[in-house]
Amino acid sequence: SSLNFAPLLPEVQLSLKLSDEDVWLSNVLAVSGAVVIRLILGPMCDQYGARTMMSGLLLCCSVPCLLSGLAYDLFSLCLIRTLVG
Repeated sequence: SSLNFAPLLPEVQLSLKLSDEDVWLSNVLAVSGAVVIRLILGPMCDQYGARTMMSGLLLCCSVPCLLSGLAYDLFSLCLIRTLVG
């Protein structure tokens, strides 16, 4: 779900006045968040089942996904993109 933000990055970069390095940082944090979640969810999927864990993940990630439109600076953008993963 971190890929849903990619088409919007040029507009977000303009509206938040971000540099190319800032956009790169938000991309790196989004991928890092996804890697960490996958490392955590792998064993949990084995224990509780993939459907249960993925359903919970979708519910948990829907909140930061909805909040992505409220990002007002680099910190909030990076935090939201890390949580969405």
